[in-house]
Amino acid sequence: MVDRSPLEEQAFEAILPALAEVVAEIGKEKPLDHYSREEIQRIVEICVCEYQRALLKLLSEQPSHEEIPLSC
Repeated sequence: MVDRSPLEEQAFEAILPALAEVVAEIGKEKPLDHYSREEIQRIVEICVCEYQRALLKLLSEQPSHEEIPLSC
């Protein structure tokens, strides 16, 4: 397990709605070992992008921050 900072923990929690949405679209009854490569890549991409967006938003709300460019 990763030792997350409080901001990282908040960003981590922020991905859950997007993750739940994509799993529901794929079918929550479908076992993970039956997911296609594309479905897994989609989940990873959504989680990474949502995490980055949330973390950037949280960091921008801090008293001092620098712009961090991301591709998502």
